[in-house]
Amino acid sequence: MPHETALAERELADAYLELNLIPEAITIYERIEPTFEALEMPFEQAWTLAHHGRASLLHGKYDSARALLSRARALFVAEDNPVGEAMVMVLEAWRRYALGAAEGSRHHRRREVHHNRRHRRREDDPLSDGLRSRSDHDRRSWFRAVYQWPLGRLPRCQK
Repeated sequence: MPHETALAERELADAYLELNLIPEAITIYERIEPTFEALEMPFEQAWTLAHHGRASLLHGKYDSARALLSRARALFVAEDNPVGEAMVMVLEAWRRYALGAAEGSRHHRRREVHHNRRHRRREDDPLSDGLRSRSDHDRRSWFRAVYQWPLGRLPRCQK
């Protein structure tokens, strides 16, 4: 039962990866990936390639990580697995960030923050229109006028 042995070894490699035993995990992933390919188990092969790519990222082998992640993504797309593809996309973004190619991402984040500040929703700050340009004294007067108006002194309706 080679597929059961390969699955058990993949579980062991995943545990090594989580325990930060990166070289051991890489060794196991390299050994079992051809087994999944020979047995025509594309999901397991893609999972193994993705986690092998993650281990390579953690080990600083960015070029091998790129090749492994691109193969994993192709297999996940062929299997019509959007969750696996998204996982690989996150790992690819992590790789680009680790290489310092995240300048564009920082630029977009800066634009998003600026946009959110300019177009704040009214629910976030309901009194912003009446209070932004007023001094503290004017603010207190405004609150007093709006919230503390004595009911007996309200103007009476003319008949």
